Amino acid sequence: MWIGRWPLGPCPNRWLTSPMRHCKAIAAKLPTPPAFTQCVPITAPVPPAIAAMMRRTAPQAAAQEAGNVVTFGQASDMADYKDGPRVSSIIDNWAPYYIARTKAVMDGTWTSTSTWDGIGAGMVGIGEISDAVPAEVKAGAEAMRDAIAAGEMHPFTGPLNKQDGSAWLADGETADDGTLAGLNFYVEGIVGDIPQ
Repeated sequence: MWIGRWPLGPCPNRWLTSPMRHCKAIAAKLPTPPAFTQCVPITAPVPPAIAAMMRRTAPQAAAQEAGNVVTFGQASDMADYKDGPRVSSIIDNWAPYYIARTKAVMDGTWTSTSTWDGIGAGMVGIGEISDAVPAEVKAGAEAMRDAIAAGEMHPFTGPLNKQDGSAWLADGETADDGTLAGLNFYVEGIVGDIPQ
């Protein structure tokens, strides 16, 4: 089972769906593929072999204390937990964006614009993948990261179904930015309801 801890609002659907889709692809190769759920806090003893995606360090600490929990940090590296539950992290690096936008305000060139930077532009990074991850899975994750960064792979490319099993993206079809900005459903395999 994968556990996600996410803030409420319109973006978590996109943030959760993309990583979960790729986790599912890797997990499908396991002898007993896990189920996926969008939000379960770690507050009590946790069954073994559960993985958690965490935005804060407190749940990382709880996972470390619980034992038998593998975590994937979000927003920062959370490297303090890499010898414990954390196997990697999605790292948000907004500094270059903020610096550029501040300079634009200061020199009078600022305009309102949408920004969709990611791994390729360096706004999103993937933390070191620990040795707790099998070598072949680590190599596959690194290859996927590199393909996304190079623009050779889009994380939302079909075939991909909605949570209820209905078709969403056909084989080879890619979701556009407008669709992703308004995403109001989870993909197939994620258990739970979108907060209202």
